[in-house]
Amino acid sequence: MKNIFLVHSPITFLVSKAVIEHLGIPDEDVLMITNAFTNSDHSFKMVDISSFYCSSTKMGTIANSIRFFNRNKLIDSIIDGFVGSAQFNAYVPVLNYVEKIVVTHEKCANFNFIEEGLVHYFLEETIDSHTVAHARDSWRTSSFDLKRMIPAVLSLLRGYSPRLQSLPFSYSCYANFKDVNFFGITEEVFPLANPSKKHVVKIPDNKGVQSAEYNFTDSIIYIGDCCVDFYNYSCELYLRGIEQGLITYLKQNNISQIFIKFHRLESEIVKQAQRNLFVKFNIHLVEIPNPVIMELALNKSANSILFGTYSSLLYYASIMGHSAYSIYGLLEDKEKYKGMIGRNMDFYWEKVALLNVNP
Repeated sequence: MKNIFLVHSPITFLVSKAVIEHLGIPDEDVLMITNAFTNSDHSFKMVDISSFYCSSTKMGTIANSIRFFNRNKLIDSIIDGFVGSAQFNAYVPVLNYVEKIVVTHEKCANFNFIEEGLVHYFLEETIDSHTVAHARDSWRTSSFDLKRMIPAVLSLLRGYSPRLQSLPFSYSCYANFKDVNFFGITEEVFPLANPSKKHVVKIPDNKGVQSAEYNFTDSIIYIGDCCVDFYNYSCELYLRGIEQGLITYLKQNNISQIFIKFHRLESEIVKQAQRNLFVKFNIHLVEIPNPVIMELALNKSANSILFGTYSSLLYYASIMGHSAYSIYGLLEDKEKYKGMIGRNMDFYWEKVALLNVNP
């Protein structure tokens, strides 16, 4: 039986590797399908979907975008080239567009869920949590709303049929499927799934990994957030929260250098705004490259102090024994910070402390 893993982040990569080891799956029976995520620490096949659309020339990029416009056909061809006439098991973090294509492939015998972050720790679901893929859209549109109509038509043209799009996003919708199992790294993950179908796996601790050159022992690290670019939260308010929280803490403790790991969805404009803010207060930033798997590097470090907003990395760092603080309590207009609206975050605040500093 072949096995296909959908990987889009460091934690899904690590959990996938842990599942492969836990189940004893041979490397030759593994395919990882990623989208703009790469890592060289493996001996199995990995295919990055985004690479099909890249080219050294602008015309080449346009040609590839046309050639592979139908995403269904592209992914089906990748799967067919790997499994041949065999069937496969799929392992997905959620059911977004690519995952939906994979689990509905005619040779998919079964699919399971792997941990990907905070979304798998909430004790309840909301209407918003079931429509994450369209989080920035409104619930109503007009007959002449081209801003909404054009993407909808393009989705159909790319092969995303209404039936495919109707598949629910969250794991909880599949909790009662007979053969669906759930794999994570803590006992608390997937709280809405049947405990008998949950499997705790151990993150591999290989020495030759891509993050091995980084040791964050006794270091201070700021973890970037995508709230501005993804949820349209005010960049000005986000920077003000960083200043009132983290920078105040650093100045009070005479700290002039920290590490920073930007979120992969942060735009260059937002990144540069943060760099300028730290320069203004004479704080030197050491930027951690995107390929570095922070969860694995932190697992090899001790006594790190992490700051952020509500990144899952803060949660995992606390589990690993580090100190984690959030500036969320210092952000203004919290009702506009859509990432946490309507969610019970008690589980998170049990691990991550709200930063409280006196000016």
